[in-house]
Amino acid sequence: MNYSHDGSELFWTQGNTLFRYSKEITKTSIKHSIPVDNHQKLAAITHARIITMENKEIIENGTIIWKGDRILRLGNSDSLKIPKGTHIIDGTGKTIIPGLIDVHFHGSQAEGGIVPEQNWINLSALSFGVTTLHDPSNNTESIFAARELQMSGRILAPRIYSTGTILYGAESRSSA
Repeated sequence: MNYSHDGSELFWTQGNTLFRYSKEITKTSIKHSIPVDNHQKLAAITHARIITMENKEIIENGTIIWKGDRILRLGNSDSLKIPKGTHIIDGTGKTIIPGLIDVHFHGSQAEGGIVPEQNWINLSALSFGVTTLHDPSNNTESIFAARELQMSGRILAPRIYSTGTILYGAESRSSA
């Protein structure tokens, strides 16, 4: 809740609605939609070492073909046919592992309500293979704004999930 500069009006939000109380309550929808960045083109990484989730299998000269956020095919580079028009990345000398999920992540996503164009904490997580994170106690405004920016492709970060501001009484820098 916030008051106007002269204290004559009270403002608050609930969901995607902004409420204004002066002598009566007025409501204004503030809904805004941004498309999710889902890369629906075929892509492949070829000639990489691939560590799979099946029986500790390691494919020494492997190829992964995917579309959007789904792996379509996985196998030996010599025998796997890549569809025409696929964006190909040469993975020679690289090792590919399944994405890691950090289920108890802590890291600032913003400062003073401003989400940076690029956050080193998110880049660090990605560099260690974390593709999804859950932050159980971040500032609600910051974490969900960062999530929307990540989903729309405007910042580079793992998939972000959170419960928002901590509920059990512990204080953080953002809630003090």
